[in-house]
Amino acid sequence: MEPAEYLALRVPADALGLSAAQHAALLDSLLDEAVSVTENAAARRAWALGELYGLEAAFISRQLSGGSGAEGSFSYSDVSARLARVTADRDAARAEFARLTTPDTPRGAVRGSGSVKIVVEG
Repeated sequence: MEPAEYLALRVPADALGLSAAQHAALLDSLLDEAVSVTENAAARRAWALGELYGLEAAFISRQLSGGSGAEGSFSYSDVSARLARVTADRDAARAEFARLTTPDTPRGAVRGSGSVKIVVEG
């Protein structure tokens, strides 16, 4: 599946209050920007997904505060639960990006006879 298709399935246009054309342009822009962030394709997708979830969280927050973008009637508790889910998804995507882009680091050092030996676990 192409990255844009994956992102569109995870965060559809209506979740951001965008038209299909606006959504496609946003996805293209995010994927273009992701190339400058990292060379790792999986990390680029995680980064873009985190950004999309951040935008969705901002859109939902506007609904909760009664700002523009709130269409029709909605339950405060339903929207609040949706915001919590989206925020958790955003944090998970950002954690995945960090995991994919953080190099392995030594987890412990053992001191030997006059030299330091680095032990990498996992």
